[in-house]
Amino acid sequence: LERRDVPIILIGDERQLRLPDEVRTLEAVLLTPAEPEEIAAAAQVVVGRVPLRDLPDHLDLGTLRLDLRHRRAYVDDRAVELPPREFVLLAELAVNAERPISSAELARRVWPESAWTTADDVRRSVYRLRRLLGDHRRTPPLIRNRRGYGYVLEVSER
Repeated sequence: LERRDVPIILIGDERQLRLPDEVRTLEAVLLTPAEPEEIAAAAQVVVGRVPLRDLPDHLDLGTLRLDLRHRRAYVDDRAVELPPREFVLLAELAVNAERPISSAELARRVWPESAWTTADDVRRSVYRLRRLLGDHRRTPPLIRNRRGYGYVLEVSER
């Protein structure tokens, strides 16, 4: 996991948690016994997600509107049908509008159940999302790739 830049949560006693100095992706360490709430909080730190219940029901970004409760997207007041994965990807970008998110971070947030998601998986999903939104016909597009930084949903120019 270390070589794939996957964040790590370790749970154990002090003797079990002695780590080599080269472990860099360690995100959280919990001493046992750990309560389920502590483990869940550590997982939230690693995944970096705001629980859905803490988000507003709607995000209105002008050109783009999202109904998070009913999982509906609207571009220029036109309903756009999105598969579940692409909707979650768009929601992550929308919640963080104007701020680039790296491919690794998007992989953690959109595929929290998989440690094997790659930057290519993210790139393919962003490509599908752009196609579904009609982003290739927009000037400028809603979703941009900021080389070296990640993907960003840009809405301020609209």
